[in-house]
Amino acid sequence: MVVVMPDLVITTYYWRDPTRDSRGYIFNHDHIRVLRNMVERNLTIPHRFICVTDDKVEGVKTVPLDWRKHVPGTVFMRLMQHNPEWAKANLGERILSLDLDVVITGSLDKLASRTEDFIIWKNPNFQQRGRAFYQSSVQLFNAGARPQLWTDFDPIETVKWVNWRFGGKEQAWISERLEWDE
Repeated sequence: MVVVMPDLVITTYYWRDPTRDSRGYIFNHDHIRVLRNMVERNLTIPHRFICVTDDKVEGVKTVPLDWRKHVPGTVFMRLMQHNPEWAKANLGERILSLDLDVVITGSLDKLASRTEDFIIWKNPNFQQRGRAFYQSSVQLFNAGARPQLWTDFDPIETVKWVNWRFGGKEQAWISERLEWDE
């Protein structure tokens, strides 16, 4: 029996947010192209690379951001990838989401060929105060997996309580909403 894998899309997110520009660094289009090139060198499985942004990035396929649940100063923006309708229409069936600042030093094939509907990294620093259980820099999932990360998020109400138990914004939300056996 031959298993047909859905098309794999590698995605990253890029947006400008002046409330986050005080971190000591600001991303630009070169960072997007560097990530794309690292992926190309380290992934032999057929794939497409897409940047979710409102910018035109030379040499990179882009799709527009969904700003409906943006909270200034945070990376909640990336939750749109868990909106089943948006993800299927704009990205595809199988998504490997990478933070723009990730450094790839070896083959991604073993990770990208896994078949679970959702994979996320358990944070090895979880026991330290202020650290979320899940680290969301790398996520592999089927479009539509874990839609509660998008549907249950309220950009006004959620941000009032989400950081009580865990440090971080997006990672705290993901850690609150998902079972701890992902």
